[in-house]
Amino acid sequence: MLRTYPTEERRRHIRHVCRYAIYALERKKAREAIVIDIGPLGLRIHTVNKYYPGQKLELVFRGVPGGKLTRLPYQKLATVPNRLPCKVAWFLRQGDAYEAGLVYQVEGAELKNTWVHTVLEKTASEQGAFEERRKMVRAKAHIDAEMRNDEGISVQGLLTNISLGGALFQSKQHMNPGASVTISVRAQAKLPALRVSGDILHHQFDVVSNSSIHCVRFKDLHEQLLEQLKRYVTVLLKTQGSG
Repeated sequence: MLRTYPTEERRRHIRHVCRYAIYALERKKAREAIVIDIGPLGLRIHTVNKYYPGQKLELVFRGVPGGKLTRLPYQKLATVPNRLPCKVAWFLRQGDAYEAGLVYQVEGAELKNTWVHTVLEKTASEQGAFEERRKMVRAKAHIDAEMRNDEGISVQGLLTNISLGGALFQSKQHMNPGASVTISVRAQAKLPALRVSGDILHHQFDVVSNSSIHCVRFKDLHEQLLEQLKRYVTVLLKTQGSG
């Protein structure tokens, strides 16, 4: 049976990007992993170990990568009082490693007794609330593209995600919020050429990559263009999973 990939957002909450080191405990083993995004109902981990949907894990917080991390044998980790019980919702390969989407197996007062409650409060204070405002799923991407404004100024960059309603465009140069732009992508394997208009809602500077990330909302979408966008989202979700 073929898996379908809905383009409408089903999550009640968004996930915020983060980077925390953890131990994943299962079968009397403690395996290292990195939490790369987090929300009130679940999180995503980057790992070199294989898991399977439905598998149950307990997560122990280690700290921020680059800092002083806890290093304890499984016997001691298994007695840590604020372990976070989770279940694997999906699992996929990402290059030489893997990613897994985990769902918390506790809520309410029980969740507050785990380390993730502190992390969620810290993340919300730094990045904003978790309530989902998008109506459309955004698929992660890494696609060479061009963005051109109404004055004919163009910049080369990358589409880093895309949905039926908008995209993130990353480039070394930046354009100001409010500008009307056209994003163009050349045809490539499994994806047709794309040309779509939109408005820059806002942008932020990313220190790590020394580049600007523009949030673009699409406009003037006709039926044929919507079908092209839907193909982009569907193909990209198939390569990365959805959850």
